[in-house]
Amino acid sequence: MRFFVIGGSGRTGQLVIDEALKKGHQVTALVRKSGSLSDREGLSISLGSPANEADISKAIASSPSAIDVVLVTLSARRLTDSPFSAPDPNSPPDFMTSCVKNTLSAMRAAAQPIPKIVVMSSVGTAESMKGVNFLMRMVFTHTNMRFSRADHEGVDRELRAARDIKIVEVRPWMLTETEAAEVKVYPDDGTGSGFMPKISRSSVAQFMIEAAEGSQYDGRAPVISN
Repeated sequence: MRFFVIGGSGRTGQLVIDEALKKGHQVTALVRKSGSLSDREGLSISLGSPANEADISKAIASSPSAIDVVLVTLSARRLTDSPFSAPDPNSPPDFMTSCVKNTLSAMRAAAQPIPKIVVMSSVGTAESMKGVNFLMRMVFTHTNMRFSRADHEGVDRELRAARDIKIVEVRPWMLTETEAAEVKVYPDDGTGSGFMPKISRSSVAQFMIEAAEGSQYDGRAPVISN
């Protein structure tokens, strides 16, 4: 399969690319800076920003073969890597929403329209707030995390409105830098996921590739943890 990865230079995005190539897939990646990804067999790199629909369309058109699935691993821009950090004042508050909207538009406009998108979101988005305990609800709504959550909500609305495209919205719990492990999958509302579970970025990457390869999670927004 040929995947188009947006956000491939980020911590989870690089792991998504690694997993795809390891499984024999081909990848086209859109990155903002030259040198942010190393050249490898099976990887085609296009420079540009997902905030610019023309850059997305150019990357799709430059792909050596037709794209089967788009994978998005963008995150809100903050002053530091901490999820509690203040938002980057130079980044629009709806950065992820705008990028996903641009991506969906470019998918439809491609010479061979792309039928499916898999997006990394976050637990606490939309109906998954139901499965979040009171303490974490306060964290999501009364700390700096409320800004990224609002952007994730915007992404959710864009995906739900895209009825002509197959969507998978992956909602991981707290991300860690540990090795990949067994992934537990919960309903879209997160019921039964526990108090404050964690999941490695490597596990998220593996799950996203599996979701892209198959149809089990099409139309869903599963909550996941280790």
